[in-house]
Amino acid sequence: MRKTMNNISKLAIVVLLSFSIPSLGAEKIPFQPDDIFRLKSASNPQISPDGKQIVYGIRGVDFANDVPSMETWVMKSDGSEKRLLFAKGGGAVWSPDSSRITYVAPDDSGTAQIHILDMARSAAPIAISSLQQSPSALTWSPDGKSIAFLSFVPTDSPWSVEIPVGESKPPAANWSEEPLVFNKLTIKGNGVGYLPYGNDHVFIISVEDGEARQVTKGDWTVGVLAYGGGWNALSWHPDGKRLFFPANMAENADMIYGGYIHEVDVETGKIKRISQEEGNWQAPKVSPDGRYLAYIGFDSAPRPIYQMQELWVSKVDGSDRQRVSGDLDETVYAYHWAADSETLYFNVAKHGERQLYRTTVDGEPGRLTDGAHMLKPNSMSNDGLIAGMRLSGREPAEVFVTRADSADDYQILTKLNEWLYQERKRGEFKLIDFESRDGTAIQQWLQLPPDFDKKKKYPLIVWIHGGPYSAYGQYYQETVDYLAAKDYVVALINYRSTVGYGTDFANGVEGGFPGQEDFDDIMGGVDAALAEGYIDEGRLFVAGCSAGGIETAWVVGHTDRFNAAVTMCPSVNNISSAGTSDYPIWSHRHKEVPFWEDPGSWLEHSPIMYVGNVKTPTAVFVGEHDSMTPVGQSEEFYTALKIAGVPTKLVIFRDEAHWFYRPVNKIRMIEYMLDWFRGYDPAFQ
Repeated sequence: MRKTMNNISKLAIVVLLSFSIPSLGAEKIPFQPDDIFRLKSASNPQISPDGKQIVYGIRGVDFANDVPSMETWVMKSDGSEKRLLFAKGGGAVWSPDSSRITYVAPDDSGTAQIHILDMARSAAPIAISSLQQSPSALTWSPDGKSIAFLSFVPTDSPWSVEIPVGESKPPAANWSEEPLVFNKLTIKGNGVGYLPYGNDHVFIISVEDGEARQVTKGDWTVGVLAYGGGWNALSWHPDGKRLFFPANMAENADMIYGGYIHEVDVETGKIKRISQEEGNWQAPKVSPDGRYLAYIGFDSAPRPIYQMQELWVSKVDGSDRQRVSGDLDETVYAYHWAADSETLYFNVAKHGERQLYRTTVDGEPGRLTDGAHMLKPNSMSNDGLIAGMRLSGREPAEVFVTRADSADDYQILTKLNEWLYQERKRGEFKLIDFESRDGTAIQQWLQLPPDFDKKKKYPLIVWIHGGPYSAYGQYYQETVDYLAAKDYVVALINYRSTVGYGTDFANGVEGGFPGQEDFDDIMGGVDAALAEGYIDEGRLFVAGCSAGGIETAWVVGHTDRFNAAVTMCPSVNNISSAGTSDYPIWSHRHKEVPFWEDPGSWLEHSPIMYVGNVKTPTAVFVGEHDSMTPVGQSEEFYTALKIAGVPTKLVIFRDEAHWFYRPVNKIRMIEYMLDWFRGYDPAFQ
């Protein structure tokens, strides 16, 4: 397989020189804490329709302000002539004639506005909008004269009353604001608090004069609740008269796990439902010739809980639909039409990898690539070039490009972390297959320390993934590099509920998460690691966030094999979590009956009910603005552990919601965790 590597740009070199870099020939050292500030990864590569250029993002760190950063760069599609376009804004999208890009960037008030950048000239970008609400999902019209986008449309409070005080109100009264009133199920968002009143709707803006107008209206929102993303995609018909979008227009839409593809006449605003079958349909894309409509989703069913997102194609009016991803039994994450309007390219996650596939409107899927990597196709040119992101267990995301007719011969066009490979000593990323207690085949990866010696004994950290409908595999985690550099072996186990192993495996804990099967898988991973011969059975530790935090809380209530544990951002009480999280339909969808009919089935799988069994010293970490796994859940668990006499500490991270995104907080999280482990590690006593 050919992979070409290009030199880092002069600007990138200057940035790197601001850090302490060893001289050429210096001995490699393990991953360092402040390396987190140096890591970069590629984001959302968009190839121009003519296939000549690629616009892409570079994610990094604003070292001074302790926040993630994003720069937008452009290069030729062979990887040459890289240059910085802008450092504020993102989401760049090419015009149909490949002459311009549109993107969003904040104005002085912080509201994102739509910008146009002429790529053929050296002129500065122009802001064409003056919106009160930030836009998203920018999509050029076929003639390049307008841009469709989504924006929030505020509405009034659903309930208000007059205060009967008459003229007795003082002229300069400083009264409290009106109360927040809600009449929908979903009332808050992670990190943003209580949601404002309103909905997302489709708008169109003229590129020439910046005049924006609202196309869709109503007390419903564009978008569909679904796993895997692509919820808010917009797609123009080639005739420029129609737009396609996903939505659920039911009165109680946020209580329904489903939605449909709709068509709207951009002049009249008249809406027609296209997908007729009940299901969860999203990410519509019209074929280049306008005859077909593709979309991702699945037919509705009360069970199983997790259903694989399949690729479907119908005629543009919704008739004659068929599943063109065949019987792969794995989730489709991204797809693109070829110029012939007969072929589609997509990627699928399987066994910790993502590979590229091809299918036709007749439904004949075939795999195109192999290898220990994740390939994410972000865009495709008219002449069959695919640009996307390539990841592996040892390498952050880079931009790759390949021809659709020879996809396995891809080229890597960026090398954003050359220092990581040249200056850092890193251990093997090792795949281990094993069988769980009931004979189910399970995979895990072990990240070994940099100076690994198989004759030595190492402590083990079981780092449990979140989701739970996610997966470990061929993607880079700086946390894992960090822990391995501290001389730990890190176990990454794809326990039941992980995706990439089929529907039955993903639903292996249906109605009972966390439960016996996933617990057996995790403990089986520990035993498989011990069988390697280099793990010290007296130095075992466990941690995880979100679903990983839930599993950690469950594990310590069902075994005392671990010296210490850290449960991060967990939900531990299924009943209280269902009513306080930002996604309440999640919990109710996972249970056969509501808790008021059968509280036992809810509490049976709540980790807090097993605190009386916990012997393992267990710290609890959470972000102060977390509403996905609400802060109260961590407080409940911490309080119960404290009353039960279990050694514990509660750590609430400032300026964080779900997970820890600020770079300094990420370092703090790791160091607090390691300090907790050392306090119960025989090697440090």
